[in-house]
Amino acid sequence: MKRFLLTTAAIACLSLGSNAAVFSFSYTSTIEDTTIAGLNTGDAINITLLLDNGNSSLINQTWTSADLSSVTFNFGNGTLVTTFNSPFAIGLDYGTGDITTDGTGAISGFFSDWEDTNVTVNFVTSDSSTSFAWFINGWNGIYYSTLGEINMSDVAGDIDAANWTVTAVPEPATYAGLAGLGALALAFARKRRA
Repeated sequence: MKRFLLTTAAIACLSLGSNAAVFSFSYTSTIEDTTIAGLNTGDAINITLLLDNGNSSLINQTWTSADLSSVTFNFGNGTLVTTFNSPFAIGLDYGTGDITTDGTGAISGFFSDWEDTNVTVNFVTSDSSTSFAWFINGWNGIYYSTLGEINMSDVAGDIDAANWTVTAVPEPATYAGLAGLGALALAFARKRRA
């Protein structure tokens, strides 16, 4: 019985490690100017890209705009949050360049222009806007909606790899697998005590 439990746990661990991973790429800046009520110059901007290229490692990887699952803009620490989801209405207007990582898993290259300028579906927002445009390209304002626009301080920095951080996003299957392993260990410990 002990051998069976250990073998089952080992197989579960191996299968957890072999799944593809979603990676979160994050950038932080501040608002330079805005016409959207409730937001002010100097408020925080957080941009989060979720990408999945089918691999589970950060080592020597490439993500294209086709790997983009979602883009979230969080303005003013939650005052306005909008998430755009794949398939991005009719697709991105521009998906120029890729994100790459090096042999250590650090971001080594960044795209030059990802944008979607006519978004009317596949979004969730905390305001009443019905149409959007967003840009991550180093020169344009970053966010436009039916309620106004937001321009970012140091907009040139949003395509500089050094300004982004990357982390793996735990998947629900990973949590389920870890919970299963915990249950097996608890059952084994109880049986052993008895």
